[in-house]
Amino acid sequence: MADKFDLKLFVFRYILITPFLFIVSIIDFLIGLIVPYKYEDPELPDKNAILTELTDKTNPNSPYRSTMASDLVRLADPNTNIYEEFTKCVKAYWDKKTLGIREILSIDDEVQPNGKVFKKYSLSSNYKWTSYEDVYKRVNNLSNGLLSLGLKSNDKIVLFAETRPEWLVSAFACFRIKVPVVTLYSTLGKLTFLI
Repeated sequence: MADKFDLKLFVFRYILITPFLFIVSIIDFLIGLIVPYKYEDPELPDKNAILTELTDKTNPNSPYRSTMASDLVRLADPNTNIYEEFTKCVKAYWDKKTLGIREILSIDDEVQPNGKVFKKYSLSSNYKWTSYEDVYKRVNNLSNGLLSLGLKSNDKIVLFAETRPEWLVSAFACFRIKVPVVTLYSTLGKLTFLI
């Protein structure tokens, strides 16, 4: 049975709302041309800043180091591991913020000329930060959970996830219990596994 035509709904949608949204989008577009959107987080470096430099400018094979922190500490013990270094940071900076994320406002499909579809994320301008202490607790809880599931040192584990705080917490949890991490990324394309 066909739905009854609703004249009031038709007028409301197509005579009032659609032209209104069209006018608002035109105004928004014109304002965007005149006043370009510019978001600047004072805690982030300038977009033209050089973030890393060679430690030895005469040797192109020397390692790169961050230019954002002049007080970086080199590891004194070559036998240390990344989890031990993480715990040192937690002790020194336990209440400082680390692992900032921004809320996803919308996800839109962007079709490329070759037909591929990419997801375009619109993110909030404010970061939600987690402290070193909270990250440390999450790492320890996750590693204890992995142990309770039967994972043992030197077992291998695959992390297949987007780059985000949960990935880093998972990696540190594995490092804590000495489980080697194998990473896979969706950008690798088709994968063939040999078993």
